[in-house]
Amino acid sequence: MAREQFQNLTEPMYYILMSLLKERCGVDIMEAVDDISKGRVRVGPGTLYSLLGKFEKENMIRETEVQGRKKYLSGIAMEGSLYMTFTGN
Repeated sequence: MAREQFQNLTEPMYYILMSLLKERCGVDIMEAVDDISKGRVRVGPGTLYSLLGKFEKENMIRETEVQGRKKYLSGIAMEGSLYMTFTGN
């Protein structure tokens, strides 16, 4: 069942999740959000890591590997209907 706080995604949430269809690190996620939204939405590190933390807390993502300072995460969206893999610092 979808979590209530994620019933209505904000634009940053939406574009972060869209960017995570491909494995990325934090800086790459921020750049992808800018690219995907054609510059309309820009996500700073505070917003990014806050949302990644919430996604992880709600078990929407999980850590799969850590290499140095990079933490590799795998994400599964609501009801397991969409699978995503991404990386966060």
